Amino acid sequence: MKWLMEKPRKRILTKPTRDVEYTLVFIGSLIGFFSSCLYFVLFEHIFFGNPTDLNSAIAGSFSGVIASFSAFMCLKLVDYQTRKFAICIAICAIWGLISVSYFYTIPALLLLSSTFLCFWRKNREIRIIK
Repeated sequence: MKWLMEKPRKRILTKPTRDVEYTLVFIGSLIGFFSSCLYFVLFEHIFFGNPTDLNSAIAGSFSGVIASFSAFMCLKLVDYQTRKFAICIAICAIWGLISVSYFYTIPALLLLSSTFLCFWRKNREIRIIK
């Protein structure tokens, strides 16, 4: 009978939020994708006559697109596996910077700033009471 008169307990769930990191990587991967495509278009117009330069432009821009796509796919790791997320994003930033050179500097800076925030920022918690 005693259990009928007791109030139900409220559960508190905690969920870390990493909205800043998510936004930085999302914007960085989009800009990286478009800058890799721009790299191919501009490089094709500048060095259209030499096929070896054209092959390197195709390989570099395709590699930059894959780096941006893999950074975008790592976004599901941001909330609960932050260390793995930061390492993957740092690898994608360096990979894009090597493959597309100076066209990928702004996306690489955005991705690396997200990595640094993941390593040095403490988890903020939202309390959800159910």
